Amino acid sequence: MASQPLYALSLDAAGDFQVYINDILVAYYYKNGGTSLTLPINREILGPGKQTVKVILKSDKELDENELKYYKFRILKYASFDSPDYEVIVDCKFNAETNKPTKEITQSWDFTSDVPYQVSGWSHSAVLLNEDKDALLKEVLETYNHFREILQKKDIGSFLTKTKVRDAEIDKALYLSSAESKKDQAETSETIQNIVEVLPIDNYKMVFYGNGRMVALIRTDEKNKDESALQAKLKDKSTEIYELVLHRPKKGAPLEVIR
Repeated sequence: MASQPLYALSLDAAGDFQVYINDILVAYYYKNGGTSLTLPINREILGPGKQTVKVILKSDKELDENELKYYKFRILKYASFDSPDYEVIVDCKFNAETNKPTKEITQSWDFTSDVPYQVSGWSHSAVLLNEDKDALLKEVLETYNHFREILQKKDIGSFLTKTKVRDAEIDKALYLSSAESKKDQAETSETIQNIVEVLPIDNYKMVFYGNGRMVALIRTDEKNKDESALQAKLKDKSTEIYELVLHRPKKGAPLEVIR
């Protein structure tokens, strides 16, 4: 059987943080008290080779050596999804400068992945940072609102077509079988059928990911900060958050969903 390594972010933190894998926001926390979780990050890894994790800490306390004991971020490698055993690839130790009290720390670490797959993702996409910001925001907003209409109409076919490339890449990165992919599609379809209201796109800001090759709209209101701006209420009163990260496959091409 081919090797199917799974990379994961493991964290235990006493305050606010953001974690980026290859310049994509994958985890964040802004509430009182601490949190801990472990989540797979293969979907942010396009292939074997160098990868980067960046952590931003913000606190109302001085982030000195004593305080930093309560923040643990690690990259783990599991042999497969089913394996309970893991290897610590990166233990993110913060460089606390004791003579320089600070309430915010940003630090990056590199690691090497040996995943057996390679997907294109945003590796050849146009860099969006130098584009006219107003024109780009207009196009991003139009794309998000088009997805709102698709969800409002419960047009499952259009939704699956427009997210096909993303889903195929993520399925490959997570080693899903065709049966598992079909199950995921069925669950997506069922969720769309259960939508009672697609929320308006508001309280948002435009952000860049992937070193400027991707763009998204995320919420700015305190309750939903950094969540995708595309959300819907379901029949069971829960809220479904639709991740929608866009890229321009080549200069001059329209924006498409890539994550």
